[in-house]
Order: sequence, then structure tokens, then C-alpha cells
Amino acid sequence: MQHSTCRTSGMTRCLCVWRCHHRYKAATDDMSSFNDITVGNNRCGGQGFAPLCCSSGYGAGVGWDAASGLGSPNYPVLLKQALMYGQAAKARREALKQAA
Repeated sequence: MQHSTCRTSGMTRCLCVWRCHHRYKAATDDMSSFNDITVGNNRCGGQGFAPLCCSSGYGAGVGWDAASGLGSPNYPVLLKQALMYGQAAKARREALKQAA
């Protein structure tokens, strides 16, 4: 996430959805936050141009999996959510200041 995007939205600071708990919250709030990768595995890696394959590793599946995690990020949706989370956090801080 670009800090300039946060600044131009009027927020002094915004939550970074790339932190683990924000990623899972984003995925829970809107399933289109990530493009689910359901085919493939991580059993082969490349070392130069020669693929290095082994029998251990993980396969991709529906939802979170060890091969692809949540999937590839859908940046427009994640940006919208990060700005929304940042506005909510700002509102909570202001409410706490007024209550004090």
C-alpha cells in the first residue's frame, strides 16, 4: 500500500492490510480480496533453469492452503478495505479522546 494513498485520503496514518491479521480480516469481510488459487502445488522449485522437484510439498485447494495461502491479492479491493479500516480506527481514536 502506498503511503501517498493514505495521505491523500485525509488520514494521517492508515492500517496496513498486509499485516497478517488484517489480511485474514479482509478475506473474511470480502472474499474477493484475494484471488483463490485452486490448482497447482509447491513441490517443484527452480534453481536457475533446471526445475528441482521433490515428493514433499503442498497442493493448492479451495480457500486457504499451505501452497498459496489466501491467494493472489486483489489490490483495488484491499486498498478500499485498508482505507475503510483506517477511517474506523481514526474514529475510534477520536471517540476515546472525547471520552477521556
